[in-house]
Amino acid sequence: ITSVLPDRGLVTGGETVTLVGSGFEPGVTVLFDGVPAAVTTQASALLTVTVPAHAAGVVSVLVRNTDGQSATASNAYTYESPDTPFV
Repeated sequence: ITSVLPDRGLVTGGETVTLVGSGFEPGVTVLFDGVPAAVTTQASALLTVTVPAHAAGVVSVLVRNTDGQSATASNAYTYESPDTPFV
């Protein structure tokens, strides 16, 4: 995983996020701090996912292929409360 775009969203989830990297295989699983995200588009170097709801804070994003290989982007996504100001 080389990037998570955008890298922040609301605690309610539902945002569309693009993960860029390599080696993503069919049937890949994406987890935001252990919570599954819905994969909507997949290619070997790009995934589009719908972010799940989560408490406010910074979380890691894990991508796991069906063969068990995985990669983690540590502190890659920030969940913010609706009243958090964006700059």
